[in-house]
Amino acid sequence: MSNTKEGPVGQVAQIGIDVADLDRSAEFWMAVLGLKVASRDDVYLNFERQGDGPVLYLQRVPEKKSSKTRVHLDIGVKDVDAALVRVEALGVRKLEDVKESGSRLVVVADPDGNEFCLVQG
Repeated sequence: MSNTKEGPVGQVAQIGIDVADLDRSAEFWMAVLGLKVASRDDVYLNFERQGDGPVLYLQRVPEKKSSKTRVHLDIGVKDVDAALVRVEALGVRKLEDVKESGSRLVVVADPDGNEFCLVQG
């Protein structure tokens, strides 16, 4: 373990998601999280900050997703099954239903193939 006497180096300020189509992905994430667009250009679309959390942004990239996402979002929901129905209607693919440590989550992929989890909370 590293020495933490000096405190943390920083905190999470932004979370970026690589996408092929900014418009399609903006509509998707606005519907899933109730986000509003703060700014955009040809490559980046920034959503407004929700509370004290980090800013979520989209980055248009030319390459397609090629492997498992190593960092992903966990979206807390009241009812996993109801949330799954809603996001599937928005173009999500269900990848896996997981029950571990007394809780349940569903791993899904957004229209660009980026994985995220719906977590019963």
